[in-house]
Amino acid sequence: MANLTVVEAAVSIVRDGHLCLNLYHGTSSINLASIQEHGLGARNPVTELDVLNFLRRTYELTQTQIPAELSAKPILKSGVETMIGQGVSGGGMNYRHGGTYLSPSCQTAMRYARSSPEGSELITQAHELFLLLSLHAPEAAEAIKLDYPNLLTRFDNPGKPILLHLAGLRTDQLRSENGGTASQTIVKIERMLANFPATEKNIDIICQQTNFELIGSVPADRITITELAPL
Repeated sequence: MANLTVVEAAVSIVRDGHLCLNLYHGTSSINLASIQEHGLGARNPVTELDVLNFLRRTYELTQTQIPAELSAKPILKSGVETMIGQGVSGGGMNYRHGGTYLSPSCQTAMRYARSSPEGSELITQAHELFLLLSLHAPEAAEAIKLDYPNLLTRFDNPGKPILLHLAGLRTDQLRSENGGTASQTIVKIERMLANFPATEKNIDIICQQTNFELIGSVPADRITITELAPL
């Protein structure tokens, strides 16, 4: 799949209803078979594996079963509760999970792929929390395993980080990361690029904190897949 030529000036990053930016998605090879068969965004492992309920139950057990003096406990409380809430903070931080997010920044997507070995921030957090529970309260961990056999099987089969590259998506296939319209993010990017040439390098740097959410799915034959070396 050939790269689109990025617009020469920061006038508009949309042409004929298509976004003139390359977009990237970082995930795990665990999801590769599903993406190749159904396309990116067609399946939602967070919902299918009931990850949010697993995370909520595991977190509640850590608060009652793990010794209070455990140093990681305050960190767990602040980090996990925001995920369980599944909202967008007043500062614009997105804690909604289960959607498919695309970044104009290749760096952002690669960083995400390497930091979320499960191919999902929520699933990765659920796995880490379960390991913590297993270490300090193995009987409680064993009990919860019975209700989530498919998720535990996934935990036992780690994947490798992969980078997905998509080009030429229509703007009606996208929305903003916080659930608004794609135009909100498009205008934001155009404003950021107003004082810089719209080169791939500049976009990669400027757009590291700017993402779109995919609406629907993209077939595998429109995606370039690259396996990344772990850090």
